[in-house]
Amino acid sequence: SGTTVLRPTDTGVKFDAGADLAAYDWVNMSGGLVELTATGALRGIWPAANMTDTLTVRASGTLAGNVGPIMQVFADGILLGSFEIRSSSPTYFKLAALPLQVGQIIEVRHTNPAPSRNLKVDYAMSGRTVLQATGGALNAAWPAANLTDTLNIRARADVAGGTGAIMQVLVDNLLVGTAEVNSTVNADYQFAVPPMSAGRKINLVYINDGQVNGVDRNLYIAYLTTANTALLPTAAGNTFDRGFGGAGFDGVDVVAGTGNLTTNGALHINWPAANITSTVTVRASATPAGNTGALMTLWVNGVAVSATH
Repeated sequence: SGTTVLRPTDTGVKFDAGADLAAYDWVNMSGGLVELTATGALRGIWPAANMTDTLTVRASGTLAGNVGPIMQVFADGILLGSFEIRSSSPTYFKLAALPLQVGQIIEVRHTNPAPSRNLKVDYAMSGRTVLQATGGALNAAWPAANLTDTLNIRARADVAGGTGAIMQVLVDNLLVGTAEVNSTVNADYQFAVPPMSAGRKINLVYINDGQVNGVDRNLYIAYLTTANTALLPTAAGNTFDRGFGGAGFDGVDVVAGTGNLTTNGALHINWPAANITSTVTVRASATPAGNTGALMTLWVNGVAVSATH
């Protein structure tokens, strides 16, 4: 119910064998059972909300007879949700789940297959872990955390109608996060990503361009960094594909890479090899105030590469 699940084998669940009142006499008791092969009562105490994780499944489908594929998502046999998928474009489904543990079986079932009615699953993701589908299907053990790198994007926005610029971040077609950039001065937005080796494809997608009371909402990207790599949006090979949704990936209205996203579209980036390879030593001192020292940030060609007290 809601975000709570009680399993018949959970601690505290008991089976009281017997008919009628004998099922409540606390005689012939055993631990909780999955299969009830004798008359009796299975009893437990309803727990506090325990489905505290969120599992995101990316999937798409094709309709047949105006009916889309029905997708059911299970974690260790617990049905987390059931959906009819009516979009041929990737759609994200968020489901409450028990805390996900390494080795739990995640399964996506297609329950109404028919000729031309197909379900395609891309992946399931939670926190710093992603489980990739195989051949459009998913039935596998939950892996150890594998989004072990951190991508920092320094950005600002022109805020319109009290809403900042919505930025989606994809790495190798994996949506690692969505952020509302509502700072009018450059600020850092961080995302858990796979290890950022050279050649990975990054897409920064701006999705809510518009004007409110004469104010134009825009997104401005200053740079992207990981621990050992920095990249400007104007770097050679980067492109900006203008258009909303799929139009940002159609290769039709494409210009050179830019940090000034003044219209909906996708900034396509090829991640370079590590380029923060030198070390600069700065000798400094400060007078603390309120038991707090001075915060010093080192900038190289406009990129903040270090910050320390």
